[in-house]
Amino acid sequence: MVTGGNSGIGKEIVQNQISIGNNVISTYNKSGETTFKIEREDQLVRQIRVDIRNEDEIKQLLQMIKAEFGKLDGLVNNAGMAYGNLTSLSPLDEIREVFEINFFAQVNLIQRAIRIMRKGNNSSIVNIGSIAALRKDIGSMAYSSSKAALIQATRVMAQEYIGYGVRLNSIAPGITKTKMLDLMDTRSVDKQVSDSGIKRIANAKEIANVVGFLLSSESSYIIGQCINVDGGQI
Repeated sequence: MVTGGNSGIGKEIVQNQISIGNNVISTYNKSGETTFKIEREDQLVRQIRVDIRNEDEIKQLLQMIKAEFGKLDGLVNNAGMAYGNLTSLSPLDEIREVFEINFFAQVNLIQRAIRIMRKGNNSSIVNIGSIAALRKDIGSMAYSSSKAALIQATRVMAQEYIGYGVRLNSIAPGITKTKMLDLMDTRSVDKQVSDSGIKRIANAKEIANVVGFLLSSESSYIIGQCINVDGGQI
């Protein structure tokens, strides 16, 4: 299952999993649905509108997955909220909303999803953090803090759930060609490009390839890590 799977990085992650023949549940909220190319006749790709903050909707989604498939092999927490503002100009309610979407909703989904992943063979959860969590860019306090919380939570949960046969890791993408990029201050974008070794913006497929690796058995010895996919910024 990939949350926020209808555009940007999420869409590329879904395409990555389709390309290797996996069945995929792709969730979206505000944006419209996206049609994915199916690689084989017996393959299932289902797009479901879900508000990840809504516990009832999450419960129903996981019940459907359990009833139809019996288990969940992989979960990618990709859905998130972009936010940029100076701390002094950020109402506390807006900061809380950022954390609700970027942190609390992700943790809730993991707590519930793990119940149908416990018997999985090399099941994997990948949380999409951000390189912003490791930087100190002005105006990024709320967003970067929410992603830093998710990355640290991933490290702790990886130790707690290792006995269940479920691996947890996170990635920290740098600036990537998605709709979210359009919301960033151009000076911040230029600074991150300048700070990177490769001196360019990533494309979403480059991020999805790393997620695909972490979901696969090829990364079976990688647990509780945060992999920076940032072109050499950090």
